[in-house]
Amino acid sequence: MHCKRRKISHQQIKLNSLYYGFPVALISSWNQTEKSTNITPISSVWSLNDQVVIGLGTNSQAFQNLFETREAILNIPDKSLWRQIEKISNTTGKEKVPNYKKEKGYSYCPNKFQLGSFTKEAAKYVRPDKIKECPIQIELKIEKINSRKDFAIIEAKILASFVERKILKTNQKIDNQKWHPLLYKFREYRSDDLSLGFNFRYQED
Repeated sequence: MHCKRRKISHQQIKLNSLYYGFPVALISSWNQTEKSTNITPISSVWSLNDQVVIGLGTNSQAFQNLFETREAILNIPDKSLWRQIEKISNTTGKEKVPNYKKEKGYSYCPNKFQLGSFTKEAAKYVRPDKIKECPIQIELKIEKINSRKDFAIIEAKILASFVERKILKTNQKIDNQKWHPLLYKFREYRSDDLSLGFNFRYQED
């Protein structure tokens, strides 16, 4: 007996964004002029071994900070923090807000920790503050910046990773049953509470 195949049909469309399901992260960067930490929500980030690759607009305060200091922190939030992240999503650390951002409703915010009700936590190897509420915090050294027209692909090396104890197993591995990352899917915040199966390398993590 043959199973009936589901009919599949595709349509070519123009997508304004390609956020088909990316993890949300918060970059902490050091503003040398203000001597303070800036927070920037991003969703263009991936990692491999001890390297992290970040996509970032070159007209942002975060990019200016990373370009000048060559250090950052990648704070990884869980699903509980989406409202706090949304509070700072339309703000910028640039006092002179670029016109294209003004048109999109952005405004200057000198203290995103206060606006988002986040708690500063001192880093171990870099100057920016970590975000205490984020269950995973990764301190980074910027190694290479590949500039494009209006964005940059930034390569960084992991200096240290910190994980909240409540999501760790006794063997210091992350417990997937307790860790629920925040995902950005076509501009909607989502999470991953349903387990469907495991990769053959699952035990390595």
